[in-house]
Amino acid sequence: MIKVLCIGDAMIDVIVQMKGAINVNSDTLSEISMHGGGAAANTATWLAHLGVTTSFAGRIGSDLSGEFFRSELTSHGVRHENQPLDGAKTGTVVVLVDESGNR
Repeated sequence: MIKVLCIGDAMIDVIVQMKGAINVNSDTLSEISMHGGGAAANTATWLAHLGVTTSFAGRIGSDLSGEFFRSELTSHGVRHENQPLDGAKTGTVVVLVDESGNR
C-alpha cells in the first residue's frame, strides 16, 4: 500500500464570492466560506479521496483557525499527529472572487 507524507504550511482559505461590484463606502453583498488550504494539505486531501493513505505535517497554530484546519484534515481522512503550537496563529488567505469567477 502506498503511503504519502505531505509537508507544508497549514492555511485557511476564506473565499469571498461577491454578488456584485464592490460598493465603495458601503456594503457589498457576498457569500463567504472557509476551507482548509495550503498546497501540502490540498494534495494530502486529494490523495486521500483517491484512496491513498496520507499524512500531513506542518505548523498548525493553537487558534480557532488551527482547530478548524485539523477538523478539515480529519473529515477528509488525512492523518495529522503534530500538536498545535501554543500562542501561534494559523495562516489565513482571503480570496475575493467576482461574479464571473475571477480572483
